[in-house]
Amino acid sequence: MQNDHDHIAQSDSPTVPDNLPADPVAEFTLEDLEDSDAKYDNLKTIWSSPRKTIRRIIRSNPTLYVNRLTFLAGIVLTLDRAAVKNAGDHMPFVVVLLLVCIAGPLGGHINLKIGSYLIHFTGKWIGGTGSREKTETAIAWGQVPLVFALPIWVLQMLLLGSEIFKQEVTKLESSPIIAIAYLGTITAQFILSVLAIVLLSNTIAEIQEYRSAWRGLGNIILAGGIILLPIIALTLIL
Repeated sequence: MQNDHDHIAQSDSPTVPDNLPADPVAEFTLEDLEDSDAKYDNLKTIWSSPRKTIRRIIRSNPTLYVNRLTFLAGIVLTLDRAAVKNAGDHMPFVVVLLLVCIAGPLGGHINLKIGSYLIHFTGKWIGGTGSREKTETAIAWGQVPLVFALPIWVLQMLLLGSEIFKQEVTKLESSPIIAIAYLGTITAQFILSVLAIVLLSNTIAEIQEYRSAWRGLGNIILAGGIILLPIIALTLIL
């Protein structure tokens, strides 16, 4: 009778599969916890820890914000070109803005594709191992400071209006306050441009597995040289 009771007790007890992890909670690391909401923190951490941030993005979601960052950075760079070329002297202010909104994202996308190919190609010369897809992610996230220059452009337009795209800017001469404010925005843009170079050098170095960001910068210069050298050669010949 006792044996029957023991047999029933043993049959009622739950069985544990042999392949079940001993302690599943122990395998959930702090790094995994950080990755659960990483997409909300990457825009912050990219400034102070670009290599760690791009490594986390590549591991979790390589396409995260790539198109958005590329399009917005393209708009900023197109605004810069429109101002340098004094586009406002040749067309109305509204037309300039319309062309910027169309050409900016398109130009940003083209720059991303060409830039990623050239950096990937020239990176092999100095020991780079990153794929072209990873290079696209690195370029997009390296341009974050340029994206943050967009609100500065809005402020400059509020200060100068349509004259922002013209060679002659009378408001700077007539109002010292506007001139000082505009100088402040120019300084902020310069700082963000330098930070963009620093971040891009670090993100490229990370995906190419370079130890130093300086080599990442060298990779960028090599890629740029592929385009500039033929242009310089043709200029000297012609």
